[in-house]
This record gives sequence, structure tokens and C-alpha cells, in this order.
Amino acid sequence: MNTELKKLRGKILIAMPHLKDPLFQKSVCYICQQDEEGILGFILNKPMDMQEQHLLLDQGFDIDEKSFETSMLQGGPVHTDRGFVLHATEGKWKNTIKTSSKLFVTTSYEILEAIAKKKILEPYAICLGYAAWTPEQLKTELLENDWLVCDIDPKLLLSLTPEERWYVAMQQLGIQNPTYFVHEGGHA
Repeated sequence: MNTELKKLRGKILIAMPHLKDPLFQKSVCYICQQDEEGILGFILNKPMDMQEQHLLLDQGFDIDEKSFETSMLQGGPVHTDRGFVLHATEGKWKNTIKTSSKLFVTTSYEILEAIAKKKILEPYAICLGYAAWTPEQLKTELLENDWLVCDIDPKLLLSLTPEERWYVAMQQLGIQNPTYFVHEGGHA
């Protein structure tokens, strides 16, 4: 068996139905960085009680509150005090990383200003925190069949409501009823 962890940057991890951790249960995670130290991604389907308008108003932006009623996402359990914007609009903001040919991650104040002024096109998501694994940790979770890895377009997922993302991701893989999955799997 090949023990190397395949390139995951730009791919989606879909939690298998048996994964019971409340944060990762039925989660869809976009992987945006991978190196020898670890893997970093954002959960795309765990809305928070806080809406975008709260963040933008707190930062002093003058906005039409009804335009920003989308919930921010709980991006993961690591550094939940830090904000990240996943976006498809290319711009010249500070602290931007191109994660794939279709998505960027930005952590600068300027991206919030662009969102407030509607200079950034949807789809985008504001995440607080991120998910992180060591290479060995994620390799173990993959071998235990906790995650499916796929190439679904993250822009497609971001254009859906967070509640739809896990089911649509499964359907994109041809899985119409994920409840039929069992925890045990084979490795040839």
C-alpha cells in the first residue's frame, strides 16, 4: 500500500456518516494548504449564530444590514478568534493565498472593506477558525474511512446554502443515499 499522502490542496474532504465528532459530523472541508508539517482547511457547512453584518458593523463599516444576513462559518476548531475569507474573486488584497485555480483565501482588513462595499463577487464565505491535521493524523483518518476525498468545484459548494453542501457533495460523487455507508472498508 502506498503510505504517501496524495496531494490534497484544492480538494474537498467529505465526512463519512459514521464520523460523530460534532464539529466534523457531516462536514465538507476545503483543503487549501498542504506541506510536510500539515494540512490546513476550512469547514464549509457549519454556520455560526453570527451573521456577516455583525462583523462588518463591528469593524465600523456603514452597510445595509439586510444585504449581509448570511451566517459566518465555523471554519474549524483551530484559532477560532481569527477570520478568513474564501473567495472566487481575484483581487490585490494583502495576505491572499491562491489555493487553486478557482479559490483564494484572504485574511486582511481590505477584503472586509471590499465585501462591505460589494466589490467582491459571490460566492465567498467568511470563516472563523480553521481545521488542521498533521500528515500522519489525516492519513490515519483516511485509512479509517472517516473522509472521502474529491475534486468538487468549491465555487459550486459555496453557491449553495451550508445545509445543502454535504448532501450535494455526496451526490456529486454519485452517492444518492449516504446512510447506506458502513464504517468498515477494504484496502486492497
